[in-house]
Amino acid sequence: MFQKRIRLANTVLSVDAEMSMELGGHLPLFVTNDDPDVMVQIRYAQQDENVGYGKCEKTDIGYLVVIPQGVYPRLSLWQIFSLIPMDTILMERGTVIFHANFLLHNGEAILFSGQSGIGKSTQGGLWAAAGEGEVINGDRVLLTVLENGVQVDSHYLCGTSGICSNVSAPLRAIVMLEKGKENVISVP
Repeated sequence: MFQKRIRLANTVLSVDAEMSMELGGHLPLFVTNDDPDVMVQIRYAQQDENVGYGKCEKTDIGYLVVIPQGVYPRLSLWQIFSLIPMDTILMERGTVIFHANFLLHNGEAILFSGQSGIGKSTQGGLWAAAGEGEVINGDRVLLTVLENGVQVDSHYLCGTSGICSNVSAPLRAIVMLEKGKENVISVP
């Protein structure tokens, strides 16, 4: 039996599985003992139950994930989370997933965003190399609007950068990167 609670921004998922699992990826950073908001149950499919590579359905108590037996050689919660509508769960609780590089600068979050390959990780890395902050997550963040502003939380997925820390900070700025013939910084 596997039981863990995972905090993502203002949402705590209680995960119960009938099989042993690894957390996988950066999920160990997000384990908590806080009271759960959303319940997730994971079980193996019955022999006559066709679930493909796995399915997720909403139930009265939360979400039920059903996976086929023998498909996953080493079962990881990180993999199973791809079956769960995480964006919907978080949005119902006031949080959105945003594609950005999260730099912590003087206790505030500066996010570099733009299309894939635009240089989000490069920008965050340049700031960090210049001693102007620390890259917290290289690919995704969680944004929650609060009464006093927007809170930025790290996400357990970090893209190819491999950089992920479990940190929260108030949003200072979102920098939208674009490619051009020359480098230009402008303030709207």
